[in-house]
Amino acid sequence: MNRPAAIAVLAVAGLLAAIQVGCGGTSDSDRSGSAGAGGVTRGTGGVPDTEHDTPCRSSTECEVVGTYCHPAGEPMCGQPCVARRGCESDEECGADEICHEIPWDRCCGWWDDPRPTLCVSRCAPGDCGDDAECIDGTCEPILCSEGTECPLFTECLPGDPDADPYGCRRLDCETDASCPDGYCVNSHCYDALGTCRIPST
Repeated sequence: MNRPAAIAVLAVAGLLAAIQVGCGGTSDSDRSGSAGAGGVTRGTGGVPDTEHDTPCRSSTECEVVGTYCHPAGEPMCGQPCVARRGCESDEECGADEICHEIPWDRCCGWWDDPRPTLCVSRCAPGDCGDDAECIDGTCEPILCSEGTECPLFTECLPGDPDADPYGCRRLDCETDASCPDGYCVNSHCYDALGTCRIPST
């Protein structure tokens, strides 16, 4: 199973959490959702400024008042981060389901206790792809320090507060020179320029 497919398996709970947890959105990245499946950095939300769809490296390059520089591939967030608990125990879920605790969300980052929960299908060995393993019925990400390869323009820093559930953290930068064949957008490396957007409400 290739990486996008493996991430899709992991993201099933996260896509539901995006609706139920209260901080969801959509994403144009392979790594999306929650429950240990998400992307590398936290998004800030927004919609394209279709009239002035301007590439950017920082919000200072966005000439239209009220717009900001949205990095390519980041999720479309905007709703407040509210940890909603859809269940408290497996007994509250259906057959072959478990009550899954969401530790991380791509829009909201790492959750403090109490974390959001929801009922998800129980996994079996082999269900989680190459970058995760089935532990106690849940697909758990395999850390980059244990073999998972971090995406382009990220580094393996398990335990860093800005790292994703795989332990991958987006590279810091000051200029494009710090990002070979890439761009420095909002002080982080990306493979494309950002876009000036209007904040979502």
